[in-house]
Amino acid sequence: RMLGYGKRVGVVQFIKGKWHTGEKDAFAAFGDRVVWHTMGEGFTWETQDLKRDIAAAEAAWAKALELMADPSIS
Repeated sequence: RMLGYGKRVGVVQFIKGKWHTGEKDAFAAFGDRVVWHTMGEGFTWETQDLKRDIAAAEAAWAKALELMADPSIS
């Protein structure tokens, strides 16, 4: 919605890993109006490493909080 109003937005993907995704390609069309962070290391049923999964989730949450505090992002 905010992109439709010409505003900047932030996206944090919590689960997906570093692989190519269609949604990232779609948002790339908006250029620098989308701040994109892929923070996950893959699906938890594939990693089977609870400590690593928790650390990745905490890092992603910290990034989300940072983006929410950024006044340039709606």
